[in-house]
Amino acid sequence: MPVPSDAEPSAELTGPTESAGSWTQLRAEFHEGPLPPPEDLRVYEDVLPGAAERIISLAERNLDLKERQLQGEERTQEQIHSETMAHLVAVHKSEKQGQWMAFILCCVILGWGL
Repeated sequence: MPVPSDAEPSAELTGPTESAGSWTQLRAEFHEGPLPPPEDLRVYEDVLPGAAERIISLAERNLDLKERQLQGEERTQEQIHSETMAHLVAVHKSEKQGQWMAFILCCVILGWGL
């Protein structure tokens, strides 16, 4: 099941270790999204003032780039669609014209034969 981008699930596993008979605790955290969790942003900002703003700006530029790519792909798909439709219309017109020519030719041949 996909994890929502704003969710931060975590899991903790506890149990005795086989060799020493003592307990070991494991903790795993998962984060998904274009930005690190707020706690990490706060730490980055403490270490390097302005880092959080730079990270957010980078995420915004990345989002803008993805949007432009999607728009370009949509335009390409629309162009392919319109070219395909134009080709199909031309093929249909050509086939219809050929059928009329065959009909007229058959009429002429039958007219000469009578």
